Amino acid sequence: MFKGEEFVRFNSDLPRERILQVIEDSFIRLGKVTVFDRGQFEISGGKFKSFATDVKIDGRVSKGREKGEWELAVSYEVAPSAVCWVIAVVASCSC
Repeated sequence: MFKGEEFVRFNSDLPRERILQVIEDSFIRLGKVTVFDRGQFEISGGKFKSFATDVKIDGRVSKGREKGEWELAVSYEVAPSAVCWVIAVVASCSC
C-alpha cells in the first residue's frame, strides 16, 4: 500500500464555481469526479481501478491568503483489494 498528497497554489480571478468546473474537467480523465459544496471532491472508478487494487483519490480547493490565490490539495491511496489478498493467501498455501 502507498499513499501521498500533492499540493499546489495558483492565482485566478475566476469565481469559485468556475474554478471547481475547471478542476472537474481536468480530473475527468482519471474517473468520475464528484464535487461537494465546500470545494471538496473525489474521483472514483476510472483509470487506475483494477481487480487487484483499491484506489482512492480525493482533494479540496480553498482560498489562499492573498487576493486571487487558491490552494489545491489532492490525496491518493492505493491498497491491495480483497481479491488480491485472496490470491496471495491461496498462492502462499499452495507452496
